[in-house]
Amino acid sequence: MIDVVIVYVELSIIFALISIPFWAAVSQSSDNASANMNMAYRSLGAPWFPSITSSIVLMAYWTYFESTTGQSIGKRLMHLRTTDMTGLKVNVKTAVIESFGKAFLLPLDVLLGWIFTNRNRQRIFNRASNSIVVKLNKYEAHDKSTLI
Repeated sequence: MIDVVIVYVELSIIFALISIPFWAAVSQSSDNASANMNMAYRSLGAPWFPSITSSIVLMAYWTYFESTTGQSIGKRLMHLRTTDMTGLKVNVKTAVIESFGKAFLLPLDVLLGWIFTNRNRQRIFNRASNSIVVKLNKYEAHDKSTLI
């Protein structure tokens, strides 16, 4: 959730800045033009744009951090790390598979993970990518040399 909040706050600011010229144009036009612009916005499916964009950005965010250090900002704060099943750093392909589940299908991924749980308590996309999220001990959490 920490990562989602970080990404969504930044994206909200970006979306707001991008929208300013459109808001200014609509406020200067007549009410009829405003209604037409609003209808065009809805018919293009624009309300889905921020959601899809956010999911893509989240997937890229998690893929980058988990394939480089094994830890996103949220995982670092919570003393967690994503590794492969042998404890080594995950590669980009593994990070993409695991991140896709979190970015696009998290509720389903978690629900199916609970229903079909295994002894490692992996989500479905962790199983698909052969990865696991582990809790770091207090020495690993503060020692930068343990980054694989």
